[in-house]
This record gives sequence, C-alpha cells and structure tokens, in this order.
Amino acid sequence: MGFLPKEFTDYIAPNANRADIIQSWLLSHGVESVKTVIEGKNHILIQFPKQFYNPQYKIKTVIAHYDRVEGSPGANDNSAADWQIMNWAVS
Repeated sequence: MGFLPKEFTDYIAPNANRADIIQSWLLSHGVESVKTVIEGKNHILIQFPKQFYNPQYKIKTVIAHYDRVEGSPGANDNSAADWQIMNWAVS
C-alpha cells in the first residue's frame, strides 16, 4: 500500500503497538499525552491548554478506540478515524 503515509502503514501493521505509535506521532507533532490504565485498559489522555477550549463548554472529550483483533490491521473505518482524530489534535 505505497499510497499510504509510512506512519499510517506502521499503525495498521499486524503486530504494531498502536498506543506507542499514537503517543510517538502526537509528540512528534508537538502534542503531549499520557498513557494511563483504567479498569485494565490503556487510555491515551491529552490535556490541551485552556485557550483551546470554548468557554461555553465546561468539558470537551473526544474518544476513539484503537484496539483491534490481534494480528489484524483493524477495521478500515476505525484505523482511519483514529488517524483523523490524531490529525485534529495537532490542528
């Protein structure tokens, strides 16, 4: 799939550590994140500076899952949605 960006190809590789790839990619684009475990599952959290929040809303939460069936690239729509949210986070 030579038409896909290398980072995305790495992300959908069967044995990829998707959480590490997400965090590394975000950091390379200037977005810090923290991996935390809640009820035995890994979560990646990003706290944006206050100036990025609309004061009309008290809390802004964007959630996506990056898990997949072991050894698979993940569903096309899910992997692509993860990637779009990552790009949104750096905008």
